[in-house]
Order: sequence, then structure tokens, then C-alpha cells
Amino acid sequence: MYRIIFLDIDGTLRDETYGIPETTKTAIKMCKESGYYICLCTGRSIGTITNDVLDLEIDGIIAGGGSYIEFHNKVIKKDFFKKSTIEAVSFYLKDKNDKTAFTFETDDIVFMNEEAVNILSSLNNEKFKLLTKEEKIFVKNNEKIIYQENINDFNARVHKVNKICLWSTEEVLKKITNIFTENEIQLAQSFIFDSRNYYEIIQSNCNKGQAIISLCNYLNININETIAFGDGRNDIDMLKVVGTAIGIKNGSKEIFQYVDSICEEPKNDGIYSELKRRNII
Repeated sequence: MYRIIFLDIDGTLRDETYGIPETTKTAIKMCKESGYYICLCTGRSIGTITNDVLDLEIDGIIAGGGSYIEFHNKVIKKDFFKKSTIEAVSFYLKDKNDKTAFTFETDDIVFMNEEAVNILSSLNNEKFKLLTKEEKIFVKNNEKIIYQENINDFNARVHKVNKICLWSTEEVLKKITNIFTENEIQLAQSFIFDSRNYYEIIQSNCNKGQAIISLCNYLNININETIAFGDGRNDIDMLKVVGTAIGIKNGSKEIFQYVDSICEEPKNDGIYSELKRRNII
């Protein structure tokens, strides 16, 4: 018996190109009618979750990779890196003139340097290259992240950061790690990108798995009564702790050792089909 369903957003609940399938909306409505709680569990900061997702009848939100927890419009957790530490990291990264790319994520703005803009824009162009003009307009209108160099607008004393994304050498990561105190940070995910590595840096007490446990404790729900859907490396912490873990076909191969089953991608009605197979709807 399940009581709460956790859904990653990009690549799981929502196709990044075509949005949320109607079958998924139907499945969420049916689950709600049957008394299940529906919660987002995303690496996105709360202010960058797209409106089509927010328009769903969602009970709770875990955002920022676990730094933010909300349930029935009540904020339960909201953590950020220390301002003094982020100021030091910002000073170090802004001073680099190599191919290091980085972003600082706040609740509502993603600050990025020119190299990060180039990387993210290139990835988006590849994902959306087959879209029609109308479909590209749909994607642009729904996306809240602005892909432009704005790192000079970042002020560590004003802007509270909950995540750092970094494309760099291991040496750069080690220097950043040394700026933080011991056990202050963890990697939500890391992998070889091109000649660099990609690192997603979050606070040590904030990941998707820890946030799920915190929310279940708050709601007095047994962790075995949870089911979660995810497709990416940063979903591993979530998939490891829930009662039943569902991976998405064509997701990162690293996640499959932690899942109980694999369902179809969003555009092929994966969530609806899996919930149907499990007699949840």
C-alpha cells in the first residue's frame, strides 16, 4: 500500500521538449482521488519549476535537490550555503580565464558565466533541433531559466545559493571543496562531460533522499509506503530510500541498479502505464 508518490520533473514527469503528457495529468488526478499524496522531487530551484508543472494538483514540492521542502503550501525546509563561503567561491571562479563553466542557483534565478551559457545553449539546441517553430515557442514560453551571461549581476551578500553546477577539471573542484568546511558539501551527481567533468554541488544535509525521509517523518508516513519515479543520476539518492523505485527507460544507466522496475518515457505514457500495471490507478 502506497501513500505518497514522488516524481522527478525533467525527463520523468515532463518531456523537456513536449511538456507533460495528458495521460500523466490523468494519472495524477486519479491518484489524488484515491487519496495518494503527489510530490515533486526535483533538482530545479523552486522558482524555476515550469508553470505547467505548478498547475498540476501537487501536494508537496522538494526542490533545489533537497534544500527546499514544501507541503500544502507550508515551507518545511529552506536551506542555503553560507554567504561568506559562496563569496569566496564566487571570487575564485570569476577570476578564472580558462574553460571552467559554472552556475549559481538561487530560488528564482540561475546565474551563469559565458562558458556555462555556451554549454547549456548547445545542449538545448541539440534537444530541440527537430521541433517546429510553434513547438520551440512553446518550450521558450514555459522555461523560466534565462540562458544568458549574468554572473556579474551575482552578489553573494544578496543572493542566497542552494546549488552550484560546475564544468571543470578535478583540480578546480578540489580547490572549491577546500573553500568549504569539512563535510559541508556533497555531489548530487558527477560525470565526464567533454574534456572536463560535470559536478552538481549541494549541501551535505540536502539531497533528494534525505528530503524524502524528512517529509515522510513530518507526515508520519512509513518510508515503505512511498514510490518514486526518476531518470537521472541526481535521482539515485531518492531511488535508494523509497519503498519502490521506478526508473525511466533511456534514463541514465547508473540509476538502473537502484530501481525495482523500468517504465516508458514521458512521451510514451510511462507514469500512467506503470501506475496502471501496479493497480494504483
